[in-house]
Amino acid sequence: MGLAGTLFPGVLWAQAQAQAAKKITKEMIENAAAIADVPISEGYKEMMLENLNDHANGYEEITTTPTATKKSTSCTFPILLIRR
Repeated sequence: MGLAGTLFPGVLWAQAQAQAAKKITKEMIENAAAIADVPISEGYKEMMLENLNDHANGYEEITTTPTATKKSTSCTFPILLIRR
């Protein structure tokens, strides 16, 4: 698959960003496949649509779920100074 294998997801992502799309469409997959010259069967396109949009919904839920505190969600550790 080579370069086409890395080109396809990039083209698909660029299309979604350019259209400010909330969901991936079958047309986006077909256009990205044509640009990357990657043949994709109809059954696989349907599977990709379901999986990509499910993942996008999960990401949306994570980013919009309020947290218990106003602090950053990253872990912080206190700095301990140890004298020898």
